Amino acid sequence: MDWKSLRLPRYSDYIYTSLSSTSRPTLKTLLLRYKFPAILIATVCLCLLTKLLFYVMMINSPNLGQPVAWEEHCARHRPKNYTLINSLEPTKIFMGILTKDDTVERRSLIRKTYLRNKPPSMTFKFILGRPRKQYRTIVETEQALYDDIVVLDIAENMNYGKTFAYLQWVNEHYVQNTSSPIDYVIKADDDAYIVLERLEEALRVIEPDHAYWGYLVGNTFMGGECYALSTDLVSWIATNPIPSRYRSGHEDSQLQKWFRWGGIDSSVSYHPENCLIYDDPESGTIYSRKFGLTPGGENQTILIHKVRAAERFLEAGRVLLGSQWQEPRLDVMSDIVTPTGL
Repeated sequence: MDWKSLRLPRYSDYIYTSLSSTSRPTLKTLLLRYKFPAILIATVCLCLLTKLLFYVMMINSPNLGQPVAWEEHCARHRPKNYTLINSLEPTKIFMGILTKDDTVERRSLIRKTYLRNKPPSMTFKFILGRPRKQYRTIVETEQALYDDIVVLDIAENMNYGKTFAYLQWVNEHYVQNTSSPIDYVIKADDDAYIVLERLEEALRVIEPDHAYWGYLVGNTFMGGECYALSTDLVSWIATNPIPSRYRSGHEDSQLQKWFRWGGIDSSVSYHPENCLIYDDPESGTIYSRKFGLTPGGENQTILIHKVRAAERFLEAGRVLLGSQWQEPRLDVMSDIVTPTGL
């Protein structure tokens, strides 16, 4: 026997053991023989995909935390220091009310209710994305009548960059305008009834240095119904690459993530006002409570959120203002030319 001709069996010999000498392995045969590696590869890919989805969820999901009963907030709330308030100059504020092209009735209602009591030190605008074709006429008509609308050069949205675009716009047109300096920028929703005088007084006693005011949710971020930023924070948001890169996400919690990811959260001064901000009792949310429960009376409440129906909006005004309430005209659309088909 020629021992030199002998060789050890190769791995390929096992692959063809069950096959005829003239056949080649099929895909099915290879998958059956290599099913363990295939399962392993699929498992690794699934783990990587899961990790990626978790990362995306963490970026875009708000940290709601554990809601705290309103009684606890109000138990820690300190009464207004009117001596201090009266000793200070009114704070200069720009307020943007974020709204949409089809909420013309709500804009009209806001003009006829709480905007009538706007403090002289406050400037406001309604903030819209580009209106759809069927609403362009009505938006143009409103602007011609009131000159209080800003149309951002973005598609209308809530969580895909509108807040960032608004803060960029207000930084360019107001914060950097040294001829008429302001102290605070407010972002507000159009389903909130706001007592502007009380809002201005709340901000007047806060030093506008990295200040962040509003309803603190989960001990992390201020709720999007209404929050205030001192102008130094607005400038940081408008110019730092972090907010620009991560502009999409739940618009209120995303703002606090910008501070955290940008490394400035520890220098931000949080000023929660949770006792004096709550949701409409009929909304049924965990942040709602009945009218009349605010310590000191509803003449202290600054804002009621999630006031969706027009009649509820009027009722919120009656509750908050009491004897100072002035009933607006009921034909809130009488001064707006409505486009055909709306």
